[in-house]
Amino acid sequence: MIYHWIYHSSETPTIVSLEDTAAQYVLDLISIHLQENLMWNKTEAEILEWLETEEGQKVKHDLCFREDGSPRFFLIDERGGDIAEIEAQMEVMNKKMGSRLFVIDVLSDLLRGSNAEKAEDHMNFQKGFIKEGMTVINVMHTRKPGETKDGKPRKATEYDTLGTGSFVQSAAYNIVLHRNKLADDPIERNTTEAELPKCRGGKTGPAGKWYYDFKTVQCYDLEDWLSENGPRGY
Repeated sequence: MIYHWIYHSSETPTIVSLEDTAAQYVLDLISIHLQENLMWNKTEAEILEWLETEEGQKVKHDLCFREDGSPRFFLIDERGGDIAEIEAQMEVMNKKMGSRLFVIDVLSDLLRGSNAEKAEDHMNFQKGFIKEGMTVINVMHTRKPGETKDGKPRKATEYDTLGTGSFVQSAAYNIVLHRNKLADDPIERNTTEAELPKCRGGKTGPAGKWYYDFKTVQCYDLEDWLSENGPRGY
């Protein structure tokens, strides 16, 4: 979704990366852009060498900048930052760079270990942002769901989100993703089911099944992928 917004959103996204370094994040985006899993096909040394080639520099430039030289996205690398520092940087990106679309990846990490009061204060900060016309997208971790009676992992719900309940209660849209990572069937194991339990002004319910292909680093609508590759396309 972030890759799609980088190329198609009318707003320049600001990504707050709390898990990956800026280099790791951009490398993942380059892999998606190339439709090639660089981490599988090259060693770290080979990747660094390729990035310095004319081809590597061109790919990186095309990913990071538009034709007019303006940035396609902004990236805040703050894995050790606290809430106040992140909020201050988001305000700077809005006021100085004009960014109005923010993705916090992962909000659960930003607020891990914080007391409920700090979490509520941050949600109030986000509400203020939204009132001023910004869009904030929070990526969240969920607690590990239990198993059903037949031993399969239970699907996560919006209420399995880690942290204060106001995260899901305050949101305009909640998208819940589920994948059976231990499934024997490789297609099922690499298929993510999306549910939309909250959608202000729209319809809730199932929101698609998406197959992830490791070779091309792409997500495909499962039905489309199966129609082209067949049930044994893996």
